[in-house]
Amino acid sequence: MTIRQISWLPDLTGRSGAKYQVIADCLADDIASGRLAVGTRLPTHRDLAWELKVTVGTVSRAYREAERRGLIAGEVGRGTYVQTPRSSSDSRSLQIPSMDTHLPQEEHDTDDPSKPINLVFNFPPPGLAKKVIRKTLVELADDPLMGDYIGYQPHIGMERHRAAGTKWLAKRGINAAPDDIMIAPGAHCGVLIALSSLTNPGDLVITERLSYASLKSIARTLGLRLETVEMDHDGIDPQSLEQVIREKRPAALVCVPTLSNPTNIITSVPRRHEIADVVLRHGLPVVEDDIFALLLPEGEAPPPLSTLIPDQSIFVTSLSKTVSPGLRIGYVAGPTRYKPAISSAIRATNWMASPLTSEIASRWILDGNADMILESHKREAAVRKDMFDERFGPIGAEYALPTGAIHAWLEVPESVRAAEFIRAAEKQGVLLCPHDAFSVGRAETPHAVRISLGPPRQRATLAKALDILLGIYESGPAINDFGYV
Repeated sequence: MTIRQISWLPDLTGRSGAKYQVIADCLADDIASGRLAVGTRLPTHRDLAWELKVTVGTVSRAYREAERRGLIAGEVGRGTYVQTPRSSSDSRSLQIPSMDTHLPQEEHDTDDPSKPINLVFNFPPPGLAKKVIRKTLVELADDPLMGDYIGYQPHIGMERHRAAGTKWLAKRGINAAPDDIMIAPGAHCGVLIALSSLTNPGDLVITERLSYASLKSIARTLGLRLETVEMDHDGIDPQSLEQVIREKRPAALVCVPTLSNPTNIITSVPRRHEIADVVLRHGLPVVEDDIFALLLPEGEAPPPLSTLIPDQSIFVTSLSKTVSPGLRIGYVAGPTRYKPAISSAIRATNWMASPLTSEIASRWILDGNADMILESHKREAAVRKDMFDERFGPIGAEYALPTGAIHAWLEVPESVRAAEFIRAAEKQGVLLCPHDAFSVGRAETPHAVRISLGPPRQRATLAKALDILLGIYESGPAINDFGYV
């Protein structure tokens, strides 16, 4: 008979709480008491799980928690070892920048000077995700559960990934249980599957008069008709909403009440209550896209509209604007009665979100890295807002760019059409989103342009683009025999 010998076996007797936390606490105590010396190789996940009669996942989570505390470190191909405290100069331990670290510009990817400066897409500005992902990938390479992350999992996501999602949604006041949350490959897909669960082909869906461009492609994909509700400086006009519901009998409302895209409107709390009263009175389901809200300074984002109408609202958000668009992780939360239809829609469109990127997102949410990356984006967004304000503020330009927003909504001068402004910018090497991309149906095209501040990797590139746009704004597009250029 083979006798299993391991280097460390914690005594869990008399300890209460989550098993992984208890194991991590025992590890901390044994290191502090000297029972475990620096450099001790710890048992494998499977061996310790066998001895403690717990799952391998529980031990893996305990080791991750201990690593987050700086107690241990994993090395690919060698195992997991007790390490010196984080204050040590041990160069083997990859240190993640602290919350007050300002990301140096030279750390960013460079921009290709031979290509136009692309301000079309509403990407978040550079942040710390690139630094953090290196360490996370090293950890994942040694994770015995890697097979789970690259295999098939439930359509709505693994339970612990959904549990991490509850923590992220709680930052916006959405108090959902893991069973109430489904993971989607980003907010775009989240809106698509939400509408798929609420509507049938041919149904009418209503939205703000100016809405994000992708909603039109979602409607075409699902065979839906789109019509608009009038807006003012505070978002959706409740009287217009009332009238449209009475006359058109829509199947759902899609809205972005916080940092509306493209207008950057942040609907006030009183107005949200007015909108909630209207949709409650008519029983109209709402799909709320809250993707930008966490970019606002802490405490400045109003509570989601969904908190006022929890029984008839589907709340959608993602990490794309706040943490990392490449993870393609979004969260969808709504009433239990919608869950079967949403799950079916996920299965029909994507089968599931990637468990591997869901694992990365969950780790970052639970260990605080998601918050750190979010803060780095917010700091860089503030710098880029200042760059825009310094140019367009002194000349009295009309624009919307609240603190935290990652694009500006600039009204062009009366003498210039938005399309002409965009063509002139392209002629000088700056690409902007088509001005009519945000108009739905026959709605009047805006006399404004969206200027995305996040795509350039370097501030110098953004400065060059803003100087070009400022020149066009002040002097107008050049005119020749062929029209505006």
